[in-house]
Amino acid sequence: MPSHRRRFLSQTFQAISASAFSAKWLSASESQAGSKKSSGLIVRSRRPLDLETPVDQLDSEFTPNPWFFVRSHFGEPAVNTQGWSLTLDGLFQSVNKFKVAEIMSRFPRHERPAVLMCAGNGRGLMKPIVPGLPWEHGAVGQAMWSGVRLKDLIDAMGLKPDARHLIFETADLTASKMTPSFTRSLPLDRLLQDDVLLADRMNGEPLPLLHGGPLRLIVPTWTGNHWVKWVKRITASVEESPSDFQRKSYKMPTLVLPPAVAPTPDQLKSVTILNVKSQLTWPTANAQISARDSLAIRGSAWTGPGLVTRVEVRTSVNSDWQPARIITQNPVQGAWVRWEFTISEVKPGEHFIEVRATDSNAQTQPADPFWNRSGYLYNAIERIPFQVIG
Repeated sequence: MPSHRRRFLSQTFQAISASAFSAKWLSASESQAGSKKSSGLIVRSRRPLDLETPVDQLDSEFTPNPWFFVRSHFGEPAVNTQGWSLTLDGLFQSVNKFKVAEIMSRFPRHERPAVLMCAGNGRGLMKPIVPGLPWEHGAVGQAMWSGVRLKDLIDAMGLKPDARHLIFETADLTASKMTPSFTRSLPLDRLLQDDVLLADRMNGEPLPLLHGGPLRLIVPTWTGNHWVKWVKRITASVEESPSDFQRKSYKMPTLVLPPAVAPTPDQLKSVTILNVKSQLTWPTANAQISARDSLAIRGSAWTGPGLVTRVEVRTSVNSDWQPARIITQNPVQGAWVRWEFTISEVKPGEHFIEVRATDSNAQTQPADPFWNRSGYLYNAIERIPFQVIG
């Protein structure tokens, strides 16, 4: 059989296998309680597969793997975990190819908690409406990620003096041979920090396929588009990736512009670090709660570089901002903190809760979002309604 035909049949088989896996997984997810109900993942797109976590499943330090949101650019690959390899080329001192098991056994293992958030989390809340996946509150989650430090691998392999960026190529299946694969590059000065991992485990389990298994890049404090899934090649380069995903996508304006005014190229910057944000995880929006003397509410808060230093709450009962108690012990940069607050004298009727966070860089959540056409980095204070019944 000609080699080009073998390649075609192989790619076709992989695409069919991956599609079948997505369909089977999605069907199982929807059968739990329906794709639009709080007890099931919220389907934002079926092809590619994009699933949002309901807020009630974010009410813990770590988001369970089956409930973790899924963001896909193309289709997930058909994976042979034992045969998966990573190629290092470009401006590394030499070209190398390793199996995942080789990498994990050669270097010390590290683990760290970190928030993964899609840059478009909250896009569906933007007013005026913007195009794109209408994520609301659940394109975010926290896991305990485990793997090797990328820095250790880079140091062992060595780089040529001109190297400034690493380009990560993923194995997701594109719609056709004419569609370029997803690549993303990051500057070396970020990748050489100790918190960046090549991970093969998530919350103590082998990294699931839908979350990038068997090998994913972990970049705490940066948006999820940098957390490349299914990493199969790392190329050391003088320049950043030439792909449209790098040069044209994930850009937002540096200044506030009216919706009718498109930013010029010199008014755009790449989306990189997370901004400060908080979330109420209990009670959830429009919850019905029985009347009581007091109500303990709780949630999470996170930011980019730095730490969340203060969380404040305002309610229909207490009109002034009051400090919540951060209950996370020994906070880690890149991970969220859990907080709680007690509302006194909760009487029957309609109520609301507002939450805002401040970080160690003195950044506080704004009353209004930084509106942009791509709907990136929504972090406005939200008013969450609930009802108390007698």
